[in-house]
Amino acid sequence: MLVVDASAVAGWLLPDEGGLDPAALLAGEEPVAAPWLLWAELRNILVVNERRGRIPAGIVEQAVEAVEGLGIALDTAPSGPGVLALARRHGLTVHDALYLELALRGRGRLATLDAALRRAAEAEGVAATGQTTATPSASAARRSAASSVASRPRARSASSRYSAS
Repeated sequence: MLVVDASAVAGWLLPDEGGLDPAALLAGEEPVAAPWLLWAELRNILVVNERRGRIPAGIVEQAVEAVEGLGIALDTAPSGPGVLALARRHGLTVHDALYLELALRGRGRLATLDAALRRAAEAEGVAATGQTTATPSASAARRSAASSVASRPRARSASSRYSAS
């Protein structure tokens, strides 16, 4: 299982953001998942960036549609005590601890651009993928790759699917 956090997904979509190559991350048949929180975090990131003029009006809906096409399964059953323990042990927000808890519970790896979350994952024995630098042309290439990956049908099984509902 590959757990993706909001920073990784936003890095695929926002101009001038450092990020991960979605085509490389999503190339295999590995299930992709995130806590239910991704639904709200992604929309908030996009709307705030639209409001600030960083992305054009109307792009939010297109970006959400592209992400929905990736088939990211949204988990709705975190371990409450586990999330709190991770947040306390590593000084994480509860939001970030949700992603780490899912990766631990699913025995998966984590894709994040958040350095603190990446360090916590590695301390917990979770393989973490992420980088923090990119050029604008690399960002454009990632967005293009995300669009092409989004057009591929991907079967996912989990507690729910990423949905605009």
